[in-house]
Amino acid sequence: MYKPKVITLFSGVGMQELGFDKANLDYELINYCEFEPKPATGFALFHDVSEDLNLGDITKVNENEYYNQLKQDNNENIDIIISSFPCQSFSHAGKRQGFNDPTRGTLFFDTMRLTKKIRPKVLIFENVKGITTHDKKNTIKVIEESVKNSGYSIEWKILNACNFNIPQNRERWFAVCVRNDLYKGKFNFPIGSLTTKSISDFLEKDVVERKVTKRMKVILDQFKSGQRQSKNYTSSVGLKKVYDGIKEGDFQNGFTRTGIFSIYGNTPTLIKPNENHFLEIHGRLTSKERMRLMGVDDKYTDRLVDGGFSDREIDGIAGNGLVVDVFEKLIVEIYNYMNWNEIYFYDFI
Repeated sequence: MYKPKVITLFSGVGMQELGFDKANLDYELINYCEFEPKPATGFALFHDVSEDLNLGDITKVNENEYYNQLKQDNNENIDIIISSFPCQSFSHAGKRQGFNDPTRGTLFFDTMRLTKKIRPKVLIFENVKGITTHDKKNTIKVIEESVKNSGYSIEWKILNACNFNIPQNRERWFAVCVRNDLYKGKFNFPIGSLTTKSISDFLEKDVVERKVTKRMKVILDQFKSGQRQSKNYTSSVGLKKVYDGIKEGDFQNGFTRTGIFSIYGNTPTLIKPNENHFLEIHGRLTSKERMRLMGVDDKYTDRLVDGGFSDREIDGIAGNGLVVDVFEKLIVEIYNYMNWNEIYFYDFI
């Protein structure tokens, strides 16, 4: 059976790898690369691997020395590199500095530096939707030109988690880049359809007390006592907002913390701070619920808890992560495109 060799960059806790696992696809993890200590430890806990596989700070990885090490270990023929280079520089929630961000924006080029040396068969990128429009679309042009000049095709699409059986409005940019000698025409991204599931299907049972901000507790108490009535807001992505603090004049400014949603719809995009409030549960989601809404099975979250991770740290992992179910569908299409599933089939003949 053919087992693609995989390297992931800016790996977090390895939700990409969970996508392989969920799709029952075989692969060999050669290295992961995570600079932040907690997610790096979380990766090892998630996947039961040694932290010695972690390349650490990508800016300090010498591509020539690394490639020589891969050759020495008979791993020079890498099939896939996955790069979720930091998105804050391009996010609507961030300062949108893009490549001008001295600490984050240039990390895309570190990916390309390693790619040019290693020459994987397939290069996969994941980032926020905002990368496609940042700097009057100049950022995406730079990315496309850099990839093409390195000898790869590039095709990309915005995929939303709510179209892949996860009730979260989470739009992410995915790019699939195939080495020119292996490119055989248009890559078909998975399509999906709006989920019929809701947040209510992902809730823990018997949660005694939920976190709630003081200001929002006042509003939720008013709903509970009947002093305030819920409203219906239109949404094309399954959100069921019942209260908008800005429009009601209760809040002058803010982000998701100023709205209340119903658990019988989808959740807004999860971000690092756990800020979304929900009417029927009178508060916020637990860390485990947020991880479920990233497609992560409880057993993996339990490993983080057992490893000493706090709720806040797990919330941050969820907010920074990639939805497992989306990547599962994407990686299946990549295996099909590369005929790696056919190799698997013929192994049994």
